[in-house]
Amino acid sequence: MDKGNKMKITILGSGSFISSLDHFGPSYLLEADGKKILIDAGQGCSIQLLKLGIKPEDLDYIFITHFHADHVLDLAALILSRKISSRWKEIKHKIKIIGQIGTREKITEILGAFCDSAEDFYDVIEIDGSLKLEKLEIKSFKVVHKDLDAIAYRITENGKVLVFSGDTILCDGIKLASQNANLLIADASLPKDMENNIHMNSTQIGILCAKSEVKKVVLSHLTHWVEGRDIISEVKEKYKGEVIVGKDLMQIDI
Repeated sequence: MDKGNKMKITILGSGSFISSLDHFGPSYLLEADGKKILIDAGQGCSIQLLKLGIKPEDLDYIFITHFHADHVLDLAALILSRKISSRWKEIKHKIKIIGQIGTREKITEILGAFCDSAEDFYDVIEIDGSLKLEKLEIKSFKVVHKDLDAIAYRITENGKVLVFSGDTILCDGIKLASQNANLLIADASLPKDMENNIHMNSTQIGILCAKSEVKKVVLSHLTHWVEGRDIISEVKEKYKGEVIVGKDLMQIDI
């Protein structure tokens, strides 16, 4: 595959809810098939996009994994920026927001706290299974994240597979989503000696990647629990593939 056909991912935010100068809130820019796609809209992603020379009106899609605040804190800003900018320049297209069933209602609630309406500037596509965006095949998988509805995304272009886990424990959904992925961006909130019903720990990520035959994994959604830990080594106790700790503004081609 030539370079022009590769999917490029930029980590806008590799952190979680707690503010950090090193890790903005969870958010990723995917550039594929001539489109600019935001995966989650964590705190600070608007600023990170500007560092890359990308304005809110340049985005084509926003994918939402779930509606915990750390994943959508900048969502209203991105949408309302388009509305306000339209007062002095033409906004050529609506941004399309993709999420699980119920996303339309959630976005209406969020925007309702700030303005009367911005419906002329966005559309919502609710995904329950799969959809095609020209050359991109998008599949959603229900995952377990405490008691909140959440999904992982599997994105395929030209045979290359990219998976965003969102926030999840080790469950059937993320196992199915991750099968033979070229790259998995994984919720790596916990070290190996911690376990809960909200996030995967490093040992579970290693088990997932080994059994699903993932080719490369990027550890993201980093928390204070993994600070100072060698989580790469912890993952590699169960998995022999390539492991990377995500950093803000890191770029990866697949």
